Amino acid sequence: MKRVLGMGITLLGVIFLMNPGFTTEELLATSTYFFISYWPLILIFIGVYLQANVKKKRR
Repeated sequence: MKRVLGMGITLLGVIFLMNPGFTTEELLATSTYFFISYWPLILIFIGVYLQANVKKKRR
């Protein structure tokens, strides 16, 4: 979970570097559009997270 949050914070940082004059309304509009357009990415991130955290059983 920390990894996903880290990627999200990194993405926000890149967005702010590209356009530091973003207002809150613009950020929310952009975030909403991104979420609506690319919601399947959430499923992909959850799947990768679940696969990466599979622990092998020791005998």
